[in-house]
Amino acid sequence: MVIKVPRADYKMRPIYVGENPYKGTFKRNNEGDYHATEHEIKGMIRDQNPEGNDGMILEYYTMDDIDGETLRRYRQIFEIRNDGHVWNSLDNQSFLEQLGGYRKDRREGKKGLTVAGLMMFGNGLAIRNEFDNIFMDYRNESEITSDVRWNDRITYDGTWENNLFNFFTKVTPKLTEDLKKPFKLEGIQRIDETPVHKAVREAFVNLIIHADYLMDAGVLMIPALGGKSAESAEKSAESAEKKDVLLSKRQRQILECMELEVLYKSEEIAEKIGLKGARTRELLNELVAMGRLTCTATTKNRRYIRVE
Repeated sequence: MVIKVPRADYKMRPIYVGENPYKGTFKRNNEGDYHATEHEIKGMIRDQNPEGNDGMILEYYTMDDIDGETLRRYRQIFEIRNDGHVWNSLDNQSFLEQLGGYRKDRREGKKGLTVAGLMMFGNGLAIRNEFDNIFMDYRNESEITSDVRWNDRITYDGTWENNLFNFFTKVTPKLTEDLKKPFKLEGIQRIDETPVHKAVREAFVNLIIHADYLMDAGVLMIPALGGKSAESAEKSAESAEKKDVLLSKRQRQILECMELEVLYKSEEIAEKIGLKGARTRELLNELVAMGRLTCTATTKNRRYIRVE
């Protein structure tokens, strides 16, 4: 006899025994059921928010808390990859609104930076003031000895603004510098990026996206790739190429109609594939969970991006 217990919707969690969720909530960890920790239960209760926590407006935080150089570099990349996009002519605040980094709550009459906006583009000091539990740290701990604690490190040293965009752009080259780059041409242009590079970058992006920045102890410590780890990454990339067989016909159709790293509304995708909006959103969120798409922070006005 097999009893299948479906995963509870996030709006229903935590599911608990008795009257006290902090005493009656259990979590399945491979071989057994264990009491969920207080942090895990608080996270479940907090995540019931249908608007999502990334879009939460931070009181007293304004555009002055955005690092102008970080946002300038991001917009430069966006403009190169989305030439002629209507957002390119917007001012910084309006641009952030479109991304979900700045929001107006008309019901409560307030506006300001969102959690996502501050974490992605904020000044390091402003981020640490609001999230004193967050610590972004990259260490290369390969071949360490009792005298050498690490071979390379990126941490808070006053030379860069400690936000997620800068952390991603500084650490990604470190993670991929030892990976093989075979000579390959497409037409007359050399292609230096391999499936391995894409797999490593995707894993790093997923780590950043799915980290819980509102919980205590939010350390982003990234081990370096090297030697046998790089070979393992290549095998993982080969496996990743085979995962298309797990996609449904509709999921493949969605990916085929989306250009890489271009922002799409669910309504645009629904129109392209001729499907109702609600079902299209379900498929898009399934692809996000599978790591084939990423999305902007807020539930309202969410945009989807194909990453591979």
